Amino acid sequence: MRRSLSPSRPPAPALPNRLRIPNLVEMRLTISGCQGGAGLAILRRKEGRDVGVVQLPDELKEVIDRQVEEGRVSSETSFLEEAVRRYAVELELEDEIVAVAQAGIADAEARRFKTISSPEEADAFYGGVLDRVRARLAAEKGG
Repeated sequence: MRRSLSPSRPPAPALPNRLRIPNLVEMRLTISGCQGGAGLAILRRKEGRDVGVVQLPDELKEVIDRQVEEGRVSSETSFLEEAVRRYAVELELEDEIVAVAQAGIADAEARRFKTISSPEEADAFYGGVLDRVRARLAAEKGG
């Protein structure tokens, strides 16, 4: 069985610049029978050149079909577009978490930390943190 689908809903909101896929003007999905019954997804640029080809196992194709049948997405294309967007955001967040963790490890190794040994020291420390956060938020709001 061979079907070609085009998105039938308005375009999704633009991704932040750092998550945009360059030159991807149009996304089309072609699902066709493959060996073992897996579906085949082909992403194309407007000029018609292939950007990527993905073979989907039957169980993933069934997940997509079920979501379309249940009305949670309008088409297979919509499902894959949203999946790619979410995965791109997840990878970006993962990179940010790793960077923050590495910075924290570097600070600990360089002994850039504060030892808190009493409730009063904890209150003073957290009060200072809150003051810096409030100042930063006020500066961002004003600028």
